[in-house]
Amino acid sequence: MLVVARNLSHLELRPMTQLRLLGLSGSLRRASKSTAVLRGLQDALAPKARLDIFSLHGLPLYNEDEDGEHAPQFGARPAFGH
Repeated sequence: MLVVARNLSHLELRPMTQLRLLGLSGSLRRASKSTAVLRGLQDALAPKARLDIFSLHGLPLYNEDEDGEHAPQFGARPAFGH
């Protein structure tokens, strides 16, 4: 419970609301250090705050793990109309 004083002669008790945070990792990699940090923060913040980690999988983002043989070459330019 949180004690809120409007003035010295009147105290009011209000339930604390839990802070909610959204975590976005900038990496899609399985061994992402950014995602690992967010997972560690979830435990460290509880129970004072709730950290929800939103997965970016399914969004059209760059993933270096999936480049394989088709990785873009440095300085390569697309051919337009030729």
